[in-house]
Amino acid sequence: MTLPKNIVTGALAVFFALGILSAASVPASGLEIKDTIWARLDSSGKLVASENKFRRGEKIHLVLRQAGPFQAGPDGRHWFDLDMIVSGPDGRVVLEQKNLLGEKGHIRLPGAVAESPYGIFESSVAMEQGDYKMTLILRDKVAGTQIQVVRSFTLSAGLSYGNAVFARMDEQKRLNPLDAADFQKGEAVHFVLFNVGLFKKGTDGKHAFEIDMEVKDPAGKPILTRKDMLGENGHLLLENDIAGSPYVTFQSSTALPAGAYSMQMTVRDRIGKGSIRVDKTFELHSNPAQNPPAEEIHDETIFFGTGFLVSENGYILTAAHVVNHSNDINVYINQSPRKAKLIKIDAGNDVAILKITGSFSPVFLGEAKEVKLGDDVFTIGFPNITVQGVSPKLTEGVISSLSGIRDDPTSFQISTPIQPGNSGGPLVLKNGHVVGIVIATLNASAALGSSGQLPQNVNYAVKINYAKFLIDALGIETKWLPRDRMENAIERITNAVVLIECQKEK
Repeated sequence: MTLPKNIVTGALAVFFALGILSAASVPASGLEIKDTIWARLDSSGKLVASENKFRRGEKIHLVLRQAGPFQAGPDGRHWFDLDMIVSGPDGRVVLEQKNLLGEKGHIRLPGAVAESPYGIFESSVAMEQGDYKMTLILRDKVAGTQIQVVRSFTLSAGLSYGNAVFARMDEQKRLNPLDAADFQKGEAVHFVLFNVGLFKKGTDGKHAFEIDMEVKDPAGKPILTRKDMLGENGHLLLENDIAGSPYVTFQSSTALPAGAYSMQMTVRDRIGKGSIRVDKTFELHSNPAQNPPAEEIHDETIFFGTGFLVSENGYILTAAHVVNHSNDINVYINQSPRKAKLIKIDAGNDVAILKITGSFSPVFLGEAKEVKLGDDVFTIGFPNITVQGVSPKLTEGVISSLSGIRDDPTSFQISTPIQPGNSGGPLVLKNGHVVGIVIATLNASAALGSSGQLPQNVNYAVKINYAKFLIDALGIETKWLPRDRMENAIERITNAVVLIECQKEK
């Protein structure tokens, strides 16, 4: 089997950033392999680089990068094949497969090099835990030569994950992964795990997982322990049985000593009973010019965002970060203010539901599964009202990706231009179906620092399915419509969007 070049390139980006693996294969009879990569399928079904630790029942991929050069045959084509042997913790062979490629390996290779042949081992939940070895034998059928690669991996009964990073949240409530885990005293420290799974489904078809955390000071003394942080928010449907990016937050204090702290995050499968615990170290630094800690500041500040009506009796959907920690919430419909009540909030998925009194014309809700790459979408909201005014603004774009930051399965990436104030607005298909909630734009300075380029219209919207969990739990009656014309869609959305004004403690 040969991995598609574009997918391997994406996997390599993760691989080189993590520095997980290195290859030291000894060439035989002219064949060489540049390096090897362990890989797994993420929540969106893409192949990404991984550590060599896997959960029983996972598909385990070992990729050989840039193998060759191969000798061409009389027909000008090359012919290579692949054998695979997997041995268990006791050294006994548990799987042996020969000639995995067959005629598929009889092709013309650019530069006489196979870009990324790989072997797949589909493990079983019944297999023994421990260290395994995978042997791949790549053969040049024209030259009669071969090269052998042996790599070790670990199977466990618990959960597994793709990557663990620290992150910092910016003013727009966006988490930006950090290359270096350095924080100032008084900052909030966010610890994120990507692609955690595989979780087991319950009898209701949903998953249930929980998160614990612990923070230790430089002396190794626990200073914060929290258990069962999700509660009912962890009872939900996960795409491909994987949680894309669960995270925990530690609010540090200026009173803490500077030094190296450890942060531990435990994710537990409440149905499958598996768990995974990840420890990582971060640094707290003193800042002589540091502002007073947030808890000592009592100035109240007004924040604005967008929401939209999802029911005739006044339920409003918006982004959690728009209304979280608000003392007072008002919504404006046609510039007429109304008091709103916060009904439910899901901070993990950045979704919240408000309620106002009255009778209204709501939006029509769609499904994330009806969205395709490249689909035209638009949003209507209230960006930068102090400059652009309080009339609703429409912007258009396309679905750039069916997943979000680092392939987060809960979000879409969109090219629709958004600005402060658009958060919480509807993401709408041309047929009038709302398929997402606008939540964030890629941090320009972070992207410039990591890639050397400024992002162009890289924005994100949480998929509407993750809001429907709250809607269904509250028994809210929403509107459905098979089709709608663009003109009617714009008119309906315009009448359903609301300007949200929140009073928060700064």
